[in-house]
Amino acid sequence: MRAGVAAQDLDAYRPRFRRQAQVADHPADPVRARIESGDLAPGARLPSIATLTQEYGIARTTAGKALRLLVDEGLAEMSPGMGTFVTRK
Repeated sequence: MRAGVAAQDLDAYRPRFRRQAQVADHPADPVRARIESGDLAPGARLPSIATLTQEYGIARTTAGKALRLLVDEGLAEMSPGMGTFVTRK
């Protein structure tokens, strides 16, 4: 550190990082609302990762996280090779 420069003076030059919102939550919200309203009945197929990617302009990874969030919440179940479906209540 240079002589005469206090550490707090350097704080003005340090980058500020903000915690990003959980992007995966956002695409899941409308799908969750459709499930909870009954628009998507138990056994109905949820939008695919590709469909979510196109509709929301998000990455495939983010779309997959959104679907897994619904599975973790107990609202859906994934069947490999078949898709993601609303769970029976």
